[in-house]
Amino acid sequence: MALFDNLTGRLSRTVQNLRGRGRITEDNIGETLREVRMALLGRTSPCRSSSRLSRASDQGTGC
Repeated sequence: MALFDNLTGRLSRTVQNLRGRGRITEDNIGETLREVRMALLGRTSPCRSSSRLSRASDQGTGC
């Protein structure tokens, strides 16, 4: 359970940091996706996150 608690905490902090911004820019999205990637890669099991994060980035920037 500690693994999921750690992942939940890191992702929650990432979302809170994004919410604290007055305006969301492409740089903010890139930074947030980097933090999400790092949180996911910190897991002990393999995770294919790069394609999901790429799609999320494209959707977030309107591409």
